[in-house]
Amino acid sequence: SQWPAFIAQVKTLNHSLFSLVRVMRLVEVHGDTVRVGVAFDFHLERAQEPKNRLILEQALFAAVGKPLRLEAVVVPADSGPTFKAEDDSLQPLLENFGGKIVE
Repeated sequence: SQWPAFIAQVKTLNHSLFSLVRVMRLVEVHGDTVRVGVAFDFHLERAQEPKNRLILEQALFAAVGKPLRLEAVVVPADSGPTFKAEDDSLQPLLENFGGKIVE
């Protein structure tokens, strides 16, 4: 799975962001955008800070091997992941992150 690799990369790049990614959940992959969910506005603000987002995207690139844009959203704690993919090249990414494609 690439999600643990992403988390490990974040830990090596910025230990304080490691705490943030541990509470993130993968919500959706659409095109070159990976949407992650957080439960609180505070976590959303931290993920959206330009320097933090850059580090998170660098970690995504290191884990996945292709440039992806990270987008964070606040999601209810009880909602599960759903995924959309525009092309079949993202299928392995979705599978590695433990997701499924929904139409």
